[in-house]
Amino acid sequence: MGKTYVISDLHAHLAPLKSFLQSINDNDIVYVLGDLVDKGPDGLEPFLTILNDPRCILLLGNHELMMLEHLHENALNSECSNVWLNYNGGAYTMTAYRHLSKRDQKRIISAMEKAIIQTTVRIEDIDFVIVHAFPDQIKSNIYVHDLYDGKHYDWGSRYVWYRGEPVVDGKIVVVGHTPTPFANGWDKPASVIMGKGWINIDCGLAGNHEGVSRLAALCLDDLTVRYYSM
Repeated sequence: MGKTYVISDLHAHLAPLKSFLQSINDNDIVYVLGDLVDKGPDGLEPFLTILNDPRCILLLGNHELMMLEHLHENALNSECSNVWLNYNGGAYTMTAYRHLSKRDQKRIISAMEKAIIQTTVRIEDIDFVIVHAFPDQIKSNIYVHDLYDGKHYDWGSRYVWYRGEPVVDGKIVVVGHTPTPFANGWDKPASVIMGKGWINIDCGLAGNHEGVSRLAALCLDDLTVRYYSM
């Protein structure tokens, strides 16, 4: 039986993703906690790499929800769309999107529309809640359509936006979203933070800091962490 990994916040960095995927086994499972897009140098290649790898299970972060709302026909002029394009790297991502084939564009949209927002994974006797940001309540499974009211996506949802500390009895919440160098400093290689009942694995790839920003891969089977540089 394979191992179960969680990674998060790739932010358009292909090299660490490829290094990680090449290092694991064919029967391993990888939960990808969103924010694959924006900020980094490699456009949508990391997103397509995830879609092409059967070991990977996609969850969305706030950056994908902003992208999805922008791509939705009746949301092109929304506040969320403007925030994404002008302040979160969306304009760069859309340039990469327009250079994709129609097939790959449809694959990305379809994957985002069907993606998970939050799920629970049981390893041995431990329940791990897998979600991009700290949730305000724990449910068994939450999907993108649960945040969609027919007109826009709930881009203010705590599941993808909130920065705080959860209290979940008997479970461990695994999140990204908040770069750990905000707490540990930007003067040394970023590392995972393990709190009381939660683990933050976002090691700052959004910051593009050489020697600091890197990808963290958390193995849920033994709580070990592997790091991969930009």
